Amino acid sequence: QPAPFPAAPFSNWEKLSRYSPHLDFLSADYLLGVSANDKSSWKDFFIRIGAKESGERHDVESFAIEFVKDKLGSQLSNFISKNQQQQGHDLEATDVKAGALVKLEVKGRKKEEEIDLIGNEPIAARRAKLNNEPFWVCIVPGIPENPELWIIQDATAIGQSNTLTLPINIWKKYGYRIV
Repeated sequence: QPAPFPAAPFSNWEKLSRYSPHLDFLSADYLLGVSANDKSSWKDFFIRIGAKESGERHDVESFAIEFVKDKLGSQLSNFISKNQQQQGHDLEATDVKAGALVKLEVKGRKKEEEIDLIGNEPIAARRAKLNNEPFWVCIVPGIPENPELWIIQDATAIGQSNTLTLPINIWKKYGYRIV
């Protein structure tokens, strides 16, 4: 006997679907009035044509990026995606008042939790601080039903790091060799 279809979706992605228009999620509401014997086959059909029961990590990140663009749209303009370029931030935009380029690292989460800057992200944050460039970490917990936007304008001042990477060209430049 097939497993029963859940009474409600894990998360309501339709509530704020404007932030994830590329997604189609399966809700139990689509099967109201369908007999219990037919629900499993209908569920399988919807999933085969691309519907999802829950959001995956990249869906959460995409939602967060669109949410940030919407919420900061009056402060920033000309959003340019950088997340596929491995530059250590997801977006660049222009500060409407100052005209300065702002680098944005977006962290989307389903719930509130610790945020890590990984890979090129902490390097980009430190480099921006050294160059006196705005680098904002945009944290969006509560996806998809109750998102909030939190902005950290200087993550290097408040972040904690257990590791410190010293690239070869840096340690050779600032270190000295014992022969």
